[in-house]
Amino acid sequence: LDVIYIIATYAPHGISRRAAYMFGHIIGRYPRKCLTILSIYAERFQIIMDPWPMIDLLFKYQDYFCNNDGCVNDYLSVLVYLNTNFTDFREARQEHSWHAVTEVIKKRDEVYLNQREQYEANSSSRANLSPRSKSRLPPPPKQDISLMTNCYFALCHFAEVNPTICTYQNFPIVAQRQLADTPDLQYPIISLLMRIPPNGCHQEIIKSLVRLMKDNGSKPAGVALATLAQNNLCGSKLEDKIYAGIFLILPLSI
Repeated sequence: LDVIYIIATYAPHGISRRAAYMFGHIIGRYPRKCLTILSIYAERFQIIMDPWPMIDLLFKYQDYFCNNDGCVNDYLSVLVYLNTNFTDFREARQEHSWHAVTEVIKKRDEVYLNQREQYEANSSSRANLSPRSKSRLPPPPKQDISLMTNCYFALCHFAEVNPTICTYQNFPIVAQRQLADTPDLQYPIISLLMRIPPNGCHQEIIKSLVRLMKDNGSKPAGVALATLAQNNLCGSKLEDKIYAGIFLILPLSI
């Protein structure tokens, strides 16, 4: 690893296709170190004749980076950097980048839901414990707000630099539940909705936004609905008399 670190830093064009292939086989053992090397290599993307054998390792072995708490946020940063700074990368791999980030959202949300379900399933056995014993129990699981926020803002960056491609990508399906269940994620999710339509979950997202307006008087949700109304598919959903009736009677302050 030390050798390839030096090569990636001072002579990245010297990493051959074969070397990249061999490097990929050690990512599972040293994901943190390997991501550091890939991030250095990514900074030199523009000056390398054929960067793809190394760069594509970010996607081929994405699970090693995304399932590692010490790597995942830096992994997002590398993808945002590449998409923001290099047109060639953006045009060739933005769809891959979008999929990688939405997979992080999906899988981390699944882990959280499984932990919460298990915690709630054990709640009956905790009821008979003494107060002292209860104080020693682990706290209920919490959603990783910081990571989820970074994921949604990474998608916002992708949408900013290349809205044409992102407009057709599937929206994170778990966003409709997170809008309702996790107030701290409402701003990053709505920020993404201001940039792209919720492909694949139009109806669910609209229901969640309408509920936020109705129950909480959420102004950002109202602004997002007004933006989505300009999209043909979302606009047709908003024409539904149930949604439209609620939407039109609620005050909207921008």
